[in-house]
Amino acid sequence: MVSEVREAAMSHRFPELNLRRTGRQGDPIARFTIHQFLSQHYINLFTKLEEYLTSEGEQYWADIQKLSRRSAREDLNSWAFATLYPNTVRYAIFISLYNQFEFAMNEACTELEKDYPNDVKLSDLKDKGINRAYTYIKKVVGIPQPFEAASWKKLKDLNALRNLIVHNDSNITDKNRQVEAIKAIERISAWAPVTMQETKVVLSKDFMERVNRFLYEQVQYIGEKLQAAGWE
Repeated sequence: MVSEVREAAMSHRFPELNLRRTGRQGDPIARFTIHQFLSQHYINLFTKLEEYLTSEGEQYWADIQKLSRRSAREDLNSWAFATLYPNTVRYAIFISLYNQFEFAMNEACTELEKDYPNDVKLSDLKDKGINRAYTYIKKVVGIPQPFEAASWKKLKDLNALRNLIVHNDSNITDKNRQVEAIKAIERISAWAPVTMQETKVVLSKDFMERVNRFLYEQVQYIGEKLQAAGWE
């Protein structure tokens, strides 16, 4: 999967939004092209990260195997290197990528406000994050379906995963109160590998490439919607 996504990016099979200025005051498309540009560079980051995690983990294991006597500390460190460390790093990259997407959405809405100076502002809406941006584009800009229904559901699931990682240290601590988070993880696992180990969410090495491609496609989709509405 890593090589497929990297080859797609390098051969420009990822569609890209074109920047063309019109009579509109705002320039939301520029915000989306920035996300697309950085997404392509994330591909190299994912590849190098996974290579590093694999090589460093193998080297550490080889080193402690040479010890004549291994202590509990070495065993604990080995576990941390093999499980805790990769999970923590992948969480950080996922949060960064998701925040980049959310930032692009909010910045695009700020640009759109320039063409609706007397209308509701993004900051006036009660929602937060991508929900607020979605509402603004739908109700103020007048695009009835900023994303396809299935894609919007995936975006909300990713938002639930993001919140679980940030606010609950990626742990399901109360299955009765976290039913929606559990359902979101189950739905995500159908298209981007994510599992549960006891109470903790674990992102696989292929998770980031698939999420990156998905978010890239959503930026392309909403960008084309706005271009069709007159923002080029």
